[in-house]
This record gives sequence, C-alpha cells and structure tokens, in this order.
Amino acid sequence: EYYSVWISFFELYNEHIYDLLVRPNEIKSRKPLRLLQSDTTTAIRNLIQVPLFDLEEAKDVVKFGFINRSTSKTVFNEASSRSHAILCITLITTDEFSEQPTMSHLYICDLAGNEPSTQHIGKQMNETCNINTSLMTLKDCIRVLNENQKAKCVRTQAQNLLHVMSCI
Repeated sequence: EYYSVWISFFELYNEHIYDLLVRPNEIKSRKPLRLLQSDTTTAIRNLIQVPLFDLEEAKDVVKFGFINRSTSKTVFNEASSRSHAILCITLITTDEFSEQPTMSHLYICDLAGNEPSTQHIGKQMNETCNINTSLMTLKDCIRVLNENQKAKCVRTQAQNLLHVMSCI
C-alpha cells in the first residue's frame, strides 16, 4: 500500500480566498484565488499543496501559514485575526491490488471572532462586517442542517465560506 500526505492552508479575508503558503515576498501582491465547483467536488484553483514527510515539517508549514494570516490590532485584541483560516490535510492511499487512489481530507477551521462593529472605523469596520456576516450565515446553515430543513433558504452573502464549508 502506498500513501502520501499533503497540506494546504488558506484564509477567507473579506470574502476572498488567499493562499497562506505563498512566499513572504508575495504576500503584499497576492491575488485572490478562485473557487471551482462541480456537482461532486469543490476545489481552489492554484492553491499550494505541500507534501509532508514528518511531524516537524507539518508544524513548520502551519507556523508559516499563521505568519501570513491577516491580523491587526483592535480594541479587543493585540493581534486579532481578520480572516477565517482553513487548514486541509489530505491523505492519499493506493491499494496495491486496485491501484485506485483514495483521498481523505481533514479540515481544521479557525474562524475569526465576532466583534461589536461599533468599536471600528474604516478598513476594520469592513472586515468586522464581513466576519460577522459570514459567521451569522454559517450559524444559519448549521441551524438548518440541525433542524433537517432541506427546503429552507439561508442568506447567501458569505458565498465563499459556505462553498468551502459545503465540501467539509
């Protein structure tokens, strides 16, 4: 049996998807990534996938991603995350008999915290509004799933968060 482990790390910042594993000199000029969807899969175009060979390497990749995450000082926090961060660990196994690869994914999400919008102005106000809107949308989706209300609609302002979470 053959296996490989891969890691990717991205953030949803103001409803845009950004790769957290880009080189430091590319952070300022990074462009939003596109979310691709079909009936059966969701993927992010050009998202960096790093092969992992040991636990120390995995820790280094995660630390690197957190360094690249969008943060700023707020009234409530010295280094407040201004985005939702999603880490994906992918395990690919191939059975020696079938030679058909099987992919399994583990997603770890660090959602930005809900903050009162009255404490912010300018750029932080916009960030806070996007954070709060996406958290409320996610809450509504979880509530609908919990109540098993398939036909009920939820607001769709936080499109990228919903699409990414739908594949988890």
